[in-house]
Order: sequence, then C-alpha cells, then structure tokens
Amino acid sequence: MIIKNKTIDGGKGFDWGKVSSEYAKYRDIYPQDFYQKILGLGLCKDGQMVLDLGTETGVLPRNLYSYGAKWAGTDISEEQIQQAQKLSKGMDIDYYVKATENKLGSKQIPIYRGTAKSVVFALHSVYT
Repeated sequence: MIIKNKTIDGGKGFDWGKVSSEYAKYRDIYPQDFYQKILGLGLCKDGQMVLDLGTETGVLPRNLYSYGAKWAGTDISEEQIQQAQKLSKGMDIDYYVKATENKLGSKQIPIYRGTAKSVVFALHSVYT
C-alpha cells in the first residue's frame, strides 16, 4: 500500500510492505530500560488488554508478552502484520490490518468489546 504525506519526503509515496522482511530482521531496537519504564508505570501486564497502534512487526507485543497482558496490534501494512504473526508464533497475540484513523473501535477489535479496562495507546511515545 503506497502512502503519501506532504510532510514526509516531499510527498513522495512510500510503502512499508516493500521492506517488511528487513524491518522484521533489524527493527527490534528498544533497550531493556524502555520496557522497564513501561512496566514501572503499571502498564502492559497482569491481564490488562493492550492495543498497540502502528504495531509494525509486533516488536512491543512480543517483547512485553511474557508480563501477562492480552495484546492486539494494528498496522496499515498487511506485510508488516504478516511479519508480526510470523515472529509471534506460539504467542496469543491478535493482529489486524487497519489504519488507525479508520474508526478503529471496539466493534472492530474483538478483545475490546464490553471492557472498560483496556489500555489503549501507542507505546512508542512513552520512551523519550
């Protein structure tokens, strides 16, 4: 899927799907203190339901999976989601091909139906 944005690269189209396999191979880059900061905030553990918007290849769900949260990840790129599913084999993580801006809601993400205790955010912004 070609994405165009006037503020990125002069509006030239780009497609994350074309580099998904390389992205999966080299993008698992967050240091351990990043994950400890998230856990220290009481997030992403002990049965919480967590939605990772723009999950890419599932780096965050995979690395935080063992702390007990129920994960779902969304990404606009089908190829990125395919890599996430491949890398998450054996883990109970749900992945969806969805653009965040397209009415992403509880009716479209099954684990979030009827729950008011969901933790929904993009974790990438926590580490600054």
